[in-house]
Amino acid sequence: MGGDQASETLLAIQLKNRGKDVSDEEREQLLEQIKERYRRALDPRYGAARLWVDEIIDPRRTREVVARSLNAAAHNPVIPPFRQGVLQT
Repeated sequence: MGGDQASETLLAIQLKNRGKDVSDEEREQLLEQIKERYRRALDPRYGAARLWVDEIIDPRRTREVVARSLNAAAHNPVIPPFRQGVLQT
């Protein structure tokens, strides 16, 4: 789901929870607040500050970092079999 679609969905939920009608102006203001939160959260530093990412790298170092990561993964001698649990809905 993209940011615009997610914003519209969150807006619909907030308006439903309010239980009252809102003006078009108020609706647009709420939508813009939600979109602004999404814009701030898209900044890589936002995720890094919350330890969601390991490192922010310069794009010119991508090949080096990927090669180093694959090399490290290749030295893992034991990879246990993947066992998926039962999903009950």
